[in-house]
Amino acid sequence: MKYFILTLMVLVLSILSGCSTNKNQNTTAAIDEDKICKTEKIVGSHIGKRVCRTQAEVDRLEENSQELIKRTISKTNSKTWK
Repeated sequence: MKYFILTLMVLVLSILSGCSTNKNQNTTAAIDEDKICKTEKIVGSHIGKRVCRTQAEVDRLEENSQELIKRTISKTNSKTWK
């Protein structure tokens, strides 16, 4: 009987928490409008992860990636194999 009442209370609380309104929902939606969302593959998983970024974040990640590639190539080319 105790488990039944406890389960019922948890169920009622979860339903009530889902029905509550949040004043910040509209502001969050306005902020998220300029984000670009896509599903990215994760190494070692068949399930992708949804990632949302602004255009500035996407541009910065691209620049950092290109810079890393250039540094890696220049380090590889500077080494001489004897």
